[in-house]
Amino acid sequence: MKKSYLWLIFIIPFGLTFIKSFFSLNSFLPTLQDELVANTSGNSSFISYAFNSLIKFSVIPIMICTITLYEILFSNINFNFEKTLSLKKLRFSKGKNFADIWYFFINILFNQFPIIITFLTFGISNFSQNINKPIEVLFNNFYSGFLPNLESGSKSFILIILTILLTDLMNYARHRLEHKVPLFWDLHEFHHSATEMTILSRYRGLPLDGIFTAPIFLPISVFTGLLLNLTLSSGFLLPLITYSMYLAYTSMVDLIAHSSTKIIYPRQISKIFMSPTLHLLHHSANPEHFDKNFGQFITLWDKFFGTYLDESNLKNIKEFGVKNTQYNKYHPLYAVSLLPFTKISKRIKKIWTS
Repeated sequence: MKKSYLWLIFIIPFGLTFIKSFFSLNSFLPTLQDELVANTSGNSSFISYAFNSLIKFSVIPIMICTITLYEILFSNINFNFEKTLSLKKLRFSKGKNFADIWYFFINILFNQFPIIITFLTFGISNFSQNINKPIEVLFNNFYSGFLPNLESGSKSFILIILTILLTDLMNYARHRLEHKVPLFWDLHEFHHSATEMTILSRYRGLPLDGIFTAPIFLPISVFTGLLLNLTLSSGFLLPLITYSMYLAYTSMVDLIAHSSTKIIYPRQISKIFMSPTLHLLHHSANPEHFDKNFGQFITLWDKFFGTYLDESNLKNIKEFGVKNTQYNKYHPLYAVSLLPFTKISKRIKKIWTS
């Protein structure tokens, strides 16, 4: 296969993620799926469960395998396991041996058993949600009176595009705040502790991450949530397809962007969409790259706010991560659970005594 067509191998994981998103976003589709399975097999519950589990748990392994295959094929004659494979770099990342593997499985536990997050955060995560709920209801009631009636597919399509753009702007602003506000950075620094881009680096995330920023962006998140619910429940197919494609694309790019895979879009495409490899600049240890390329979907916000760096800067990346970060000095279990509280308490004490 020619290198220029290698991107086609990503169609399979993209398709799987799209199907997963498409079914999960439409409440009618699971019922339709059960009926179809029942008519063909007579055992709807088991096969539907097996089908959903296959889609749910196969996406990430298939995506990791696809990225690895891409790296091997793209390298071609000059293939070198040490320098080319993202997964091979797991052993070279500073800190506890194979820390990214620890964080990957810890992340899976968080998703499967939310009670673990409550335990690790000493109930702070639940407390934060309970505090935010009355405010969320207040904004929800306020916005409900301004929502339009969707009597056409074109209006619903425009609305879903607006929802995606607002969501992306909110993600950009939140991400930038996490870098600029010292208290927020104490938590977000954990994500930047990876000294190698290994694909699994994407799963470095703390249970407490978002505790401080969620209330700040609550008015926007409630509004985008209402818009999303309005468009997806309108009965029009185009918004559902569009948003499913958005979710599939962003989840796939998120993994690629945290690997060593080099994917730069053609110039005309890169004017709108952020090339996955440009996120490497965001994780670079070069001070010239600090606080750049916050977005991973479109380039609009980074260009507008002056935080965009193009591919010409990639050659100046010498290493990744935050030098001497405390998150690489302890066992992953301690780094995920107790260390964030230590850093926050020291920060608050410093603010209080200054």
